[in-house]
Amino acid sequence: MRKTVQIRNYSSKVTNMSYMFTNCNSLLNLNLSSFDTSKVTTMECMFSGCSGLTELDLSSFNTSILTNTAYMFSRCTNLRTINLRKAVFTKVTSSNNMFDNTSNLTVKVKDEAAKTFLTSKLGSHGTAVIA
Repeated sequence: MRKTVQIRNYSSKVTNMSYMFTNCNSLLNLNLSSFDTSKVTTMECMFSGCSGLTELDLSSFNTSILTNTAYMFSRCTNLRTINLRKAVFTKVTSSNNMFDNTSNLTVKVKDEAAKTFLTSKLGSHGTAVIA
């Protein structure tokens, strides 16, 4: 059975997306292209434990004021590709274990600054590439 979530017309007033999809381990596909994340400051544990996901397209996310990405993708054991091509991490101050218990990840980013930041967070869990 296909398990897909698509959320439309998401409020632009949301500032905290912590734990939003935590432990949704049966989730196979997630369309977040309509999310307005321009006011979000924390995404702590947002996708933690989403072990059914193999790819995640977050290319529409505006992360210009994001400060907390701790454990954001932890325990996403089958996740192999994350598209963060629009993301910036200049305001992030808390990013502990962002990719804890993941492996063989490829994270697509827009520039060298994002690549440098994510490479330091990925460690042996994967690779950040400019795409």
